[in-house]
Amino acid sequence: MKDISQSIQKEDHVEKVSGSSIYVSDIKMDHMLFAKTVRSIHPKAKIESIDIPKLPKDYFIVDYKDIPGKNFVKMIFEDWPIFAENQVNYIGEPIMLVVGKNKHVINQIIDQINIKYKVLKSAF
Repeated sequence: MKDISQSIQKEDHVEKVSGSSIYVSDIKMDHMLFAKTVRSIHPKAKIESIDIPKLPKDYFIVDYKDIPGKNFVKMIFEDWPIFAENQVNYIGEPIMLVVGKNKHVINQIIDQINIKYKVLKSAF
């Protein structure tokens, strides 16, 4: 067994400390689209309504209705929705994506989305 009290360099050490590593955000492609997730601000609530502003050309909303098949990530049971449908169960739960060519425009759209919740009692 090796001496675990000595630090060793990771495989990608040189690339990361030199700044030459390529991350997902560094990748640029022609006709590339960006997406940002709209997430719940409540730990438990019913979604009563969602008002989406008029979207500019080539900007889209992706939500549970766009999932082919079941809207679940199966970890153990089918209990983890990809996108919330009628209720959110934790702060940060994904509700929808806003997709388009420009990150700034996506943020403007998200700022105009109005989600009306009926806050429910959460269990901590």
